[in-house]
Order: sequence, then C-alpha cells, then structure tokens
Amino acid sequence: MPGSLQFFVTSSRDVLAGQNKGNEHKLGDWGFEVIASPAMTPEAKAAAKAARAAKKAAKAKTAV
Repeated sequence: MPGSLQFFVTSSRDVLAGQNKGNEHKLGDWGFEVIASPAMTPEAKAAAKAARAAKKAAKAKTAV
C-alpha cells in the first residue's frame, strides 16, 4: 500500500539494490540483512527438485 512504512522501506531497499548492483553486501551498511550466498543455477534447482521427488517417491513406495 503506497504511503505505508513497508512501502517506503521496500522502495528504499529496491533503490539501494539498484545503485549497488554487484555489491549487494553494501546494503548491510544501511541496516538491511544481507545473505551472502550464491544463488542456485537453474540446473542446480532442477537437480534438487528431482532429488526431492525421487526421495518422496521412494518413501511412498516403502510405505505401501
């Protein structure tokens, strides 16, 4: 909702993130919590999803 505190904080975050593209850790200087771990590639996400599905299928099969 425009005008709310959440709106102003997220807008500030978005502007600072744009200005610090590639140096996102600098947002910590402004009080934001920054998680400094690399993002998963699409291939890694797909592999993790397949592994979860296989684990779930194996568990369902042993439950029968």
